[in-house]
Amino acid sequence: MISRLIDVLVIRAMRIWVRTAPPEEKGWLAALADARISRALKAIHDEPFRRRTVAELAAMAGMSRSNFAERFSTLVGAGPLHYQTRWRLLLASDMLRRSDARVSDVARRVGYDSEAAFSRAFKAQFGIPPVMARAS
Repeated sequence: MISRLIDVLVIRAMRIWVRTAPPEEKGWLAALADARISRALKAIHDEPFRRRTVAELAAMAGMSRSNFAERFSTLVGAGPLHYQTRWRLLLASDMLRRSDARVSDVARRVGYDSEAAFSRAFKAQFGIPPVMARAS
């Protein structure tokens, strides 16, 4: 019972924080509270390795591309495609750390056509090549 009470208190605190925090401090929690933007986030998280366009995500949200991109960026702190790429690379980083899969296999799994493109994106995002991520 105490565990459930703690869960309720944490959820309540998060809801209050999302309602009262300035927009620039809310991040993805505020995006989850927005019914339209949360549909796009759900799609990205449900199928993280599927490449989506801003137009597709905007259609899921029932918004124009420009309004969607602006609202998403305001709430999440990054553009929709940047967020999607970062999420894919975070999952790839986890795959590299938790398995002995080759970098080329992980690159293909997360949707990159070549190991070189994946390595460039990975290094740009994390500052280290994917091979070094495995060692960390």
